[in-house]
Amino acid sequence: WAVTHRISHVALSFLLSGLRETYDIFSTLPKCAKTLLCTPRSSVISNMFPGQYYHLGIEWGIQFLSTNKNTVSTSIQIQIDIDGL
Repeated sequence: WAVTHRISHVALSFLLSGLRETYDIFSTLPKCAKTLLCTPRSSVISNMFPGQYYHLGIEWGIQFLSTNKNTVSTSIQIQIDIDGL
């Protein structure tokens, strides 16, 4: 739900916190969106002159979109960020 509807990690963590504090049935939910979504805790950052490179995982995103039954799309938008330009 959070990924499909592009809910930010901050908003999802806030929701998880509210559910945990308000309803006993949700006391076992993770405290953090990163835990719920299994976000990797480490990343591989390569040093490249004159800065660094980090690959976010385009392949994973495309595979997710192609296997998600709730998503029907004829195009894929890719965001590329380049710091320092």
